[in-house]
Amino acid sequence: MGEFIGYRRLRDWLRLLSFEVESARFGCYRPAVRSTQWLERFGFMDPLGERWWPIFGAAYFLVAVKRVHGMRLLEPAWRSSRQRAASTVPIANRAGPAGATGSTSRIFTDSDDRDRNTV
Repeated sequence: MGEFIGYRRLRDWLRLLSFEVESARFGCYRPAVRSTQWLERFGFMDPLGERWWPIFGAAYFLVAVKRVHGMRLLEPAWRSSRQRAASTVPIANRAGPAGATGSTSRIFTDSDDRDRNTV
């Protein structure tokens, strides 16, 4: 013989685990007999059992769902780091080519500084 769990006890356990029972169906209202002749004789009990003894079936089927709150997925830190905006750096009074007179000014960005080792 097996150890079976009753419908009401299973439903209580599922509630303790935060499950919601969506539906339950019962079946097998015929008594357990060995011969097919007696099974056929008790065939009238299945339609009557669904109507008059819905909880007293020999087998039941449960559909239970556990509902959890939605969660926000986090992205890796290397993906969410913002790209630095290229800022301009003014350079004044920079000497021009050899022999040139006057002063020139030029504007470089951070990316220009990274490309060149010298300013």
